[in-house]
Amino acid sequence: MRATVDPGIKWKDLTNEITHVVAHSKIREGVVLALSRHTTTALIVNENEEGLVEHDIPRFLERLCLTGVPYVHDREERLRSMLNEPANGEAHIRSVALGLFSPPVVLAVSNYRVQLGTWQSPLFFDFDSENRPARTVVVQVLGIR
Repeated sequence: MRATVDPGIKWKDLTNEITHVVAHSKIREGVVLALSRHTTTALIVNENEEGLVEHDIPRFLERLCLTGVPYVHDREERLRSMLNEPANGEAHIRSVALGLFSPPVVLAVSNYRVQLGTWQSPLFFDFDSENRPARTVVVQVLGIR
């Protein structure tokens, strides 16, 4: 995972991982689905450009999702009642905000290859990496051989 200007946001380009799964699936024509199994992450398709991914998107989320405000999700009685539950309401809100653009990622597969535009990359964002170091993205290929 790579860092951004916001220490609470990490990201990774999943192009190689998804391409690998498709290649080993032997699916000639179909779709590949990628879905995060976590509520404080987001998957989008966008340009893997350092300025955009490491600065602009985190700054957009800072403006959209207020930092340092009390989130009801983080109320004391809830955190006390749940073992090892972090105060991560902001991470959930950031996931909702960024995930609105592409939940889940669905890409075409044609002639055994993932069909991405010139500047398109499946990008995984983690808004709670300090509390949840291990993450899982499910990748499934559907189609005909």
